[in-house]
Amino acid sequence: MKTSPQKEKYLAQPIVPFVGTPEDPTHFIGVFAESGVHVRTQHIDSKKGGEPIEICMIADVHFNYCDEVDEGNEELMGTKQCRKWLANASSVPAIEKAMEVAGFFDQTIVAGDTLDYLSHGAMELTKKHIWGVDPEALICLGGHDVTRQMQTGKPDQTSLESRRAILEKEWAHDIYYVSRVLGDKVMVVVLDNGAMGYQECQAEKLAADLERARRENLIILVFQHEQISTRKEEDCTLKAVKVYDGDNRDFCRKALGGCEYRVQNEVTDRVYHMIVDNADIVRGVFCGHMHSAYYCEIAGTYLDEQGVRQEKAIPQVVLEANPYDGNAGHILLITVD
Repeated sequence: MKTSPQKEKYLAQPIVPFVGTPEDPTHFIGVFAESGVHVRTQHIDSKKGGEPIEICMIADVHFNYCDEVDEGNEELMGTKQCRKWLANASSVPAIEKAMEVAGFFDQTIVAGDTLDYLSHGAMELTKKHIWGVDPEALICLGGHDVTRQMQTGKPDQTSLESRRAILEKEWAHDIYYVSRVLGDKVMVVVLDNGAMGYQECQAEKLAADLERARRENLIILVFQHEQISTRKEEDCTLKAVKVYDGDNRDFCRKALGGCEYRVQNEVTDRVYHMIVDNADIVRGVFCGHMHSAYYCEIAGTYLDEQGVRQEKAIPQVVLEANPYDGNAGHILLITVD
């Protein structure tokens, strides 16, 4: 756990209730009284004791910006003309506020849609305002990161593979799968689970990390852009903790792994079950994508020492988009005890 006078001073700010009450932390959103940053919290007990690990998650930054390099691209100029939300890099103040807080903690993770659409200008803002502030930040992809046509009514003029190839060159780490062990108690796994569902390269790496986590007595936290199915019928209409863009979403059938999810294939199904059926070590799933704030619990399972499958809930937190509430900045602070 990082400590510094600056951190102590920042965290000494009163937290003003915004939604809910601190007595129900899973449905509570507070606001730092001086900075105005909105904060949610999630505590996870690793059973290992020692110094806690603190992870700061941000979601849906949506850098909407074209620079001089983009000016000659007809496709991007069409998007620039049509896409008005957060235009001209107006989401920068929100990420500056969120990254100021994130720097006090052990790991920064951004849960997708960092770019509002794939432009050189948006990529440069990502490098400056996220990796330029924290070179160790991990950023998973969302659907916006791999598209160039936004609200134009036209399909992308280039292949998904070619757009991913651009991101592979520009991203600070692997765009499909990256894992990192923090301290001696938690492994964070950052996945792309967007347009194509899960992929074979992710299945292989996750299987290896699950084996390592068991061997080294680590817990795993999964970070990705889109939510996964809770396998619970009551979540077919899940009410938001705070509504920004839609409410009463289907977290059972229409989430990844659900029977109505848009991508159905063997690999996606296999990776989904790797996550939800290892609930003794996969202790949380953290997402963005929905823009509104949600909390639910996945009906996870695991095999006990006698080889009997047991039930265990896996918390799933969907963080609201970072620019809302007047570019306030929104963070999820995860503490692993």
